[in-house]
Amino acid sequence: MAEAPEQYKRPVQPGPKLKKDVVEKLLREKSNRVIITRVEDRKKRSECWKFFGFPKVDGVTYEDMAVCHKCFTIYKYSSSKGNAQLNKHVCPKDMLKRVKGQSTLDFLGKSKVGSSQSTSQVKLSKHDHQSLQINAINAAALDSSPLSRYEKEGMKIMFRTAARFGARYGENFDLAQHIVDRTNLTRNYLPKRHEDVRADILKSLNGDAFCTTTDLWKEKYTGKSYMSVTVHHIDTDWNNLSSFIWSTTEYNLEDHRAPSISKCYLENVPEAPFRLVTTDNTNTMPAAFRLLDSDDQIGCISHISSLVAKACVTSDEAAEVKLNVEAAKKLVEHVKRTDLQNFVCFKPLHDCGLELEKDKEPTLHRAHYWEAKLQAAFSVHEQDMTAIRKMKEVGRKALLTKLSSRLNVYHDVASALDPRVGEPTDEDSRRKICEKIENVHDRITGVDGDETRDDNDHSLLSDGEDSEEVSEIKSPHSEKEEESL
Repeated sequence: MAEAPEQYKRPVQPGPKLKKDVVEKLLREKSNRVIITRVEDRKKRSECWKFFGFPKVDGVTYEDMAVCHKCFTIYKYSSSKGNAQLNKHVCPKDMLKRVKGQSTLDFLGKSKVGSSQSTSQVKLSKHDHQSLQINAINAAALDSSPLSRYEKEGMKIMFRTAARFGARYGENFDLAQHIVDRTNLTRNYLPKRHEDVRADILKSLNGDAFCTTTDLWKEKYTGKSYMSVTVHHIDTDWNNLSSFIWSTTEYNLEDHRAPSISKCYLENVPEAPFRLVTTDNTNTMPAAFRLLDSDDQIGCISHISSLVAKACVTSDEAAEVKLNVEAAKKLVEHVKRTDLQNFVCFKPLHDCGLELEKDKEPTLHRAHYWEAKLQAAFSVHEQDMTAIRKMKEVGRKALLTKLSSRLNVYHDVASALDPRVGEPTDEDSRRKICEKIENVHDRITGVDGDETRDDNDHSLLSDGEDSEEVSEIKSPHSEKEEESL
């Protein structure tokens, strides 16, 4: 049967209109059923329509939805309500569009760089505002992180995401429960995100010419060599200057000659008809890029200025300056390479700091121990040179004014209660320690000593039963603790 002429064909009836989340899912799945149309209406002159369009599903254009060309986020649109919601959109896949230094997240807004225009007109109540600030301080203290993290762009994007999800799923939505652990993020999400960003960067380059900066450097501890390539790009309108590290790869070639350098560079740089390369001014770098047809090399001016300064202070023609610089250089190298522990008297200071700065172990009872050890470390010996003698004298005076004078009764009692410290041998010392223990006990408990002790308490350490009573007062440790100690 012959096919009916075109003019007699019955028009295809469109199916039921799809919901926004269904259209968004089709876009993310890159379904053939849906495309994004370019808005060419003269009335829509806003800059946001360069990044948004209308979804067209099964041949039907949905003009009540506006979809981002990059991330496929869909907003409800009405010409009567304007473009305010579209202008506030922050596209996660179009990071290069954001103006550097802009104070708001609205990268399509009309605000100038450094303006104070906010992204929301919502005004918090005084109570909610104070609660937000206190929670920010508590969170920073809990994680031992700087308060400046709240000023970072990434943290602001996370806040906006949490607010959007909270509006969608309710106020009881907990974003932290849906973020997987860092190991899972690193293994399963980070590599894919890395590839997506590289693909977006390649797309933004659009086959244009661009500049690169490259250098070879050696890791200090492993001795491995690496080559890094940074890409700098600006569009044809001299807007959106972008700079990003494209690659940092291990340099596995055996030599650092020009052919090897050019080979490694070509393996780690995006394709382009022309590239301008900035390098340092060693002899191998210009030679390496003379071998390439698609790249021209220029020397780094900052590196050149350093070479000029070096020539000024190392030239034989400026002998006096050279002599002074060499002397200063040796002095700096000596100070940098000299470890404080090489001075025997400084090692106890180092060990004292390591022990007394522990935050999960009691250290009050060790103060007198370290005072005695430091005094011994700074004692003068016959073999000491004059300079060392003077230095030790300064150390002893510093110990007296900065340490010994600040030890109080709590240090005395803590040391006396330490099971590792033996009882004093003379009666006078034993009586003084007992008085200090009683004094501290009264301060802690708030009890008047005259009401709880009789006049014979000062002889507790004299003999027999009294000694047992003092041992009970003296040691707060349990029998098990004493056995373990």
